[in-house]
Amino acid sequence: MPELDGLAATAEIRAEADFDALPIIAMTAHATVEERERCLVAGMQDHIAKPIDPAALYSTVRHHSRRSTEVAAPSRDAANAASSPPVAPGGSTGDDLPAVAGLDTADGLLRLAGNRPLYLKLLRQFVEQQADAPTRLSALLAAGDRATAERLAHSIRGVAGNLGAGPVQAAAAKVEHAIAASAPPADLEAAQNTLDERLTALVGGLRQALGVEAAATATSVDRAPPDPEALAAAIDQLKTYLRDFDAAALDLLEAESALFHSLLGPEAFAGLRQRIEAYAFDDAAAWLDVEVGQTGSEYELGHPVPSTSTAAATDNPQAVQLAIDRLHQYLTDCDAAAVDHLETNRELVRAWFSREAFAELEQRIQAFAFDEARALLEEAMTSHAG
Repeated sequence: MPELDGLAATAEIRAEADFDALPIIAMTAHATVEERERCLVAGMQDHIAKPIDPAALYSTVRHHSRRSTEVAAPSRDAANAASSPPVAPGGSTGDDLPAVAGLDTADGLLRLAGNRPLYLKLLRQFVEQQADAPTRLSALLAAGDRATAERLAHSIRGVAGNLGAGPVQAAAAKVEHAIAASAPPADLEAAQNTLDERLTALVGGLRQALGVEAAATATSVDRAPPDPEALAAAIDQLKTYLRDFDAAALDLLEAESALFHSLLGPEAFAGLRQRIEAYAFDDAAAWLDVEVGQTGSEYELGHPVPSTSTAAATDNPQAVQLAIDRLHQYLTDCDAAAVDHLETNRELVRAWFSREAFAELEQRIQAFAFDEARALLEEAMTSHAG
C-alpha cells in the first residue's frame, strides 16, 4: 500500500501456480457484504473485519491451517475478566484504566489480549498523535488532496476501533466514506464536524484521566541532576540496542525515561521516543548522537547540543542524510507524517538548504503540496550528490 492493495496483491500471488493452495485471508476495515465478496472473487479464502476480534482471528486461521494446533483462542469472557469495571466518566479504574465517555476499555483490552500496560501506552500515543487530526484533515481537503485525506480518516478509524473508541471510529468511517463517495460539501462538512467533536472530547477526557499534561509539566519542572555513571551506562546500552535493531531499545527508553529526559529535555526526548516507537532505529541512533553531542568525549550533563544548532546538524552528515531520506519517502508516499518529520528534524533538513529555499520547502509541506515539496527536495539531493 498504497501502490498495491490486497486485491491486486492476491491476483499476482494467484498468477503463480506454486501458490494455488496458499490460504489468503483479508484483513480490512470494510465489513460490508460487498467487500467480502470482492475479496473472495479476487482469490482469497476468507475475510476478517477490523478492528480485529482475537477470537475470530484465531478461529479463522485455525480453520484454514493445514496443521492442527493446540493453541486456544482467547475468549471474550476471559478478556472482559481482565478488565476492570467501569467507573464515573473522567475518572480511572483501580488499575489506572481511564473511564472516559466514548471509550470501551473492555473492548480495547480484548484486542490486546488483556495487556494493560500496552493499552495505556497506546492510549497516550493516541492523545499525542491524533489530537490535531481534524486540523490536518481540513488542511488536506482545503489543499485538494482528497486521497491523503481519505487515508488519514481511514487511519483514525482503524486506531480508534482498535482502542475501543467506537463513536470516534464511526465518525471517522463517515468522513472516509463521504470523501470516497464525493459527497456534497455540506454532508462532508457535517461528518467532519461530528468527528472533530467526538475526537476532541475523547482526547480531552484521556488527557484528564491519564494525567498526560500534568505528567509532562512535572517532568520539566522537577528534573533532578542524573547520576553520571547511570546516564552513561543507559546511553551506551541504548546505542547498542539501536545498532543491533533490538526492540529492547523501547523497553530501556521507558525504564530509564527520567535519565534520558533529564539529559535531553522534553522536545528532544519526544523526538527520540517518536523514532524508537516507529522502529526507525538508524534515525534514532543518529538523533541521539546529535542531541547528546557525543563524539568520543565525556557526556556533558546539562549541556546537550541543542536541536536548534545547525552546526551540530552539519557536523553529523549521517543524521542529515537519514532525515532527508525519510522526508523524501514521506513526500513520495504523500504521507502527512512529513509535516511532523520536518518539524522534529528541521535543523537537520535545513542543513541542505538556503534560508529562502528551506522556507519554500516548509511552506509547501505545511500546505500538503507534497509533489511540489518533493521536487524541491530532489533538487537539493541532486545538488549534494554532485
